[in-house]
Amino acid sequence: MIPAQLRRTVRTLYAFACGYCGVTEDEVGSQLTIDHYQPKDAGGSDEIDNLVYACHACNLHKSAAWNAQHLLVLHPLQTDLSLHLRALPNGTIEALSPQGTLHIETLHLNRPPMVRRRKTKQLMEAMMEWEQQKRAHEAQAGQDLQRKKRLARRRRFR
Repeated sequence: MIPAQLRRTVRTLYAFACGYCGVTEDEVGSQLTIDHYQPKDAGGSDEIDNLVYACHACNLHKSAAWNAQHLLVLHPLQTDLSLHLRALPNGTIEALSPQGTLHIETLHLNRPPMVRRRKTKQLMEAMMEWEQQKRAHEAQAGQDLQRKKRLARRRRFR
């Protein structure tokens, strides 16, 4: 059993999100699981470098596919995932390497709910960016109006 303090440390290290698929505690409505990257029954330890915060689905998919000779799943903090995976605008994850392909297939990262989640997240990010640009434009328009009013007042008093 993982001590409570170590569990809190792992949760924080992974920003309260699954290290494999990225789903957060808020999205699932509860804490996630602590996964032993190398399972204990395969010689793995409770050391922090071997612990991954994982959603139930990713933990289940990964544990069923452990192979020490041929790693099917990339370690989220010890591997530069950008060398192996890329998110596409359609919400799917694309492999950039053979290891990326195994990672995606083993964890079922393109399962329909995850694709929908990523598409929704992309849409929300685009909407927030649009809102931020709109606010900046409105602020600039307000500043321009104030400048024009000051110029008009100056001209009246000349």
